[in-house]
Amino acid sequence: MQLPPSIQPFNTRLNPYNDLPPPYFGDDATTTPKPESQAPPTQLTPSEPARCNEASLPPAYHALDPLLSHLTLAAPLIHASTTSSTSSLPRYQLSQTLTKSGRPLTLSIRHLLPTECRRLSTASQSSRPEALRYDDDTTLYHISRHGPRAELRGLRAGTLDGRIELTSGAGVRGRWWKFWHVVRSQRFDALDPANEARIQKYGYRAEDEVERRVLFLVIRGDWWSGEGQKVAVEQGAEKGGQGGIKVLDAAGDKRRRDLVVACWVMRAWMGGGVRW
Repeated sequence: MQLPPSIQPFNTRLNPYNDLPPPYFGDDATTTPKPESQAPPTQLTPSEPARCNEASLPPAYHALDPLLSHLTLAAPLIHASTTSSTSSLPRYQLSQTLTKSGRPLTLSIRHLLPTECRRLSTASQSSRPEALRYDDDTTLYHISRHGPRAELRGLRAGTLDGRIELTSGAGVRGRWWKFWHVVRSQRFDALDPANEARIQKYGYRAEDEVERRVLFLVIRGDWWSGEGQKVAVEQGAEKGGQGGIKVLDAAGDKRRRDLVVACWVMRAWMGGGVRW
């Protein structure tokens, strides 16, 4: 028995040419494609590589332009510019926690995202920088205060391991500050069985479990690395404001520059120069 046309079973095969939908208006009424009407695919030969106009390409993006070496602290933001007289762009954001009595307890620093930099740079002068919420998940370095002393630790991949401590003093050349990089000693690890005999003979000393080396020396506004290279110069500190700093090329790559900025903020924060 043949079924009526309205309830014929659905044909699951690919549509043959006679089942194709009618052509669009203006097309030929043929159902089979014409080979001559199809343009051959463009193929590049080894002798003719693809070319592009370099002038039309957008400039390469850098998370922190090395030319923006002049940094100005305007808490809770740190602005960067090419020179001390040109307009600056926000690059870092700070966040601090206070005790019940209002004393600073911790301070965190992070990179601003490109979208945040653009939003802050185009904001009106009346907008408050505090309106930008601090993202704790993107913190680069965290500073905690323990009485008169403080320590700085990196929280993200690529930051310096161990901790950084700050000491100060005075000498013939004036007041100085030293940043110490403190890491766990592999030679005198108390948990290593190889050191058990030495501990039994000389006793345990906590200072033997860490190694300390000078990371930066600051004197008269000049920043020197532990290797004796001048990496930064402070600016405007004698004016009594929060001032700024110029990071030199000798500071190294972006991670090293971030470390200089974090230590600079740490010293200003410990001296009471970071308040908002």
